[in-house]
Amino acid sequence: MKEELRIQRAQYLHLIENIPEVVWRATEEGDALFISERITKVFGYTPDQVLHRGASLWFGRMHPDDRERVSEAYSDLFQKGKRFDVQYRIRHRDEHWMWWHDRAELVIDEMLGVRYADGLLSDITSMKELEAHVQLSQKMEAIGQLAGGIAHDFNNLLQVISGYAELLADCTKNDARAQQHTLRIKNATDRAKSLTHQLLGFGRKQVQQVSVLNLNETLSGFEPMLKRAVGENIEMVLRLPVVPAWIRADRDQVHQILMNMALNARDAMPNGGRLTIEAGHMVIDEANVRNQSGLACGDHAVLTVKDTGMGMNEETLAHIFEPFFTTKEAGKGKGLGLATVYGIVKQNGGEIIAVSEPGKGTCFSIYLPAAAQTHRGDSGPCARDDQQDTGETILLAEDEPEVRDLACALLQELGYQVHSASDGRAALDLVDRFKSNIHLLLTDMVMPGCSGSELAQKLGARLPNIKVLYMTGYTDDKLLPYHLQGSRASILRKPFTKDQLASAVQKAIEGPSFARINHPLPPETSSVRS
Repeated sequence: MKEELRIQRAQYLHLIENIPEVVWRATEEGDALFISERITKVFGYTPDQVLHRGASLWFGRMHPDDRERVSEAYSDLFQKGKRFDVQYRIRHRDEHWMWWHDRAELVIDEMLGVRYADGLLSDITSMKELEAHVQLSQKMEAIGQLAGGIAHDFNNLLQVISGYAELLADCTKNDARAQQHTLRIKNATDRAKSLTHQLLGFGRKQVQQVSVLNLNETLSGFEPMLKRAVGENIEMVLRLPVVPAWIRADRDQVHQILMNMALNARDAMPNGGRLTIEAGHMVIDEANVRNQSGLACGDHAVLTVKDTGMGMNEETLAHIFEPFFTTKEAGKGKGLGLATVYGIVKQNGGEIIAVSEPGKGTCFSIYLPAAAQTHRGDSGPCARDDQQDTGETILLAEDEPEVRDLACALLQELGYQVHSASDGRAALDLVDRFKSNIHLLLTDMVMPGCSGSELAQKLGARLPNIKVLYMTGYTDDKLLPYHLQGSRASILRKPFTKDQLASAVQKAIEGPSFARINHPLPPETSSVRS
């Protein structure tokens, strides 16, 4: 009989120690009577330590914001018989925060006259991190949609400001002071346009626009935003080579790399320090490949980001590019910044290497395949003398009065005859009057009652040879009507300059007609603003 009991007890203990949860028993005062060996893996403390220190250890390591709620729920278990079922944060012995799901039932031993709680505890930290990631993604998606709508209206305002500044500059060519003022207006609107584009890049995923980038210009242009991000207590040093490095990448992704790296460096220097960003060149040969795993042979642009912060030990350094890995306390970081950088670098055929020691700062070296230098100026507008009659007539459809008046003025300055309309219906009325003389439809993408694509479809049925150029304040192709995404349709982004308008109009007039492009509308068109 004793042998059978011994075997049953051994089997019982074996079962308890092999389930993935922690099994525990505790008194009404919270002192542990039993706890399974798995607590060591989950909490860092041995069963003996938990049994010895009891409630003081359990509640002492619990997050202050959760302590009262958990204590009340545990009291209700004994006083009211309510099932104990709570989720709370607790600090592991190695000081990182965890999430636990703790459940218990009240057990009453009538023979011995005692009451105690039998419980089951689960580590749900990974689940909580995933939930936080999903919530963050949803939040960023909402921010992206909001930013897209704001950007549309903001770009319309910038269009009016920058356009009339150009017209004012043309009218005051002999007034040096007025020229200086209009130049400052233009520079300010250019910065605002760039800032809008950058914020959209951080707020949501955009369609990649890969191009050959001058790394010197990319870093210089983004430097002011980086300085604002890291704060005044951090000295930022930018070192650029005399001969710039060129890479083939999406500009917004490069900005995202720089921002994430700068914010990571800022967090490593809470009391201030120096952040050094340096660009350079490197030829990777077979010897380098052997020394630096993951690198391919050939010419590379090198981007180095170095801080004078607290640094990292080898164990931390081994995990920094893993999603959700963070050394920050709960609520201060999601562990996605460096993982995002790693993904972008790999996506572009590059490699990122980190070197760090505690107390000696951190240095990240990013290697990206070099691209051949491009020559600018090929896509600029052909020269036109202002006020020279081109012999071509444009039908302009734009629902924003200020943008419509500006575009009309700029087109007339370029020598075009212009008929303007405030919406699609008014544009169709003008076609009935002047259809033999209309060469190009320049239309906003969507207007009340009739979108630009619907207007183009109707005009194309009447005038198969008409050319079409769309205007939009959005910078993301995903926000265009789906039948125009990736099509050959000509699209002019707001805000645009006089030269950009001239180039886009001339290319559209010289390009294929609407009938040849032939992008059909979907069965049910939407009047959502774009």
